[in-house]
Amino acid sequence: MGAPTLTPPILPVNDGSVYAPRVAARFVLEFQVTPGREDDVRQAYAALRERLERGVPGLLGHQLCQNADDPLRFIITSEWEDLEASTSWDRSEEHNELVGPLRQCFERAGSTKYVVQDGL
Repeated sequence: MGAPTLTPPILPVNDGSVYAPRVAARFVLEFQVTPGREDDVRQAYAALRERLERGVPGLLGHQLCQNADDPLRFIITSEWEDLEASTSWDRSEEHNELVGPLRQCFERAGSTKYVVQDGL
């Protein structure tokens, strides 16, 4: 049996034994939480993740990361098939409702969208 047939947005990685989605856009939200709200962030993200697991058009991946040196700093990253899918989700009422509890934990926050240029 040969290698599986590749159909976009899937690309072979390294020796072809692993396949990764083709990421065209990446969203990064960087934020600092109010001291004592770290668990609230994790709980709010768990609710968001539960919805994302049911599928959002164009979403390839989503992660919450906590800074190893400063536990009050976090990032959320999401990977998208295209920038339009990310923008559509970001502007939806459902997204706004889901991220509301997260925003309540923010002491400060900033976000950036990137178009992926190259990578593996």
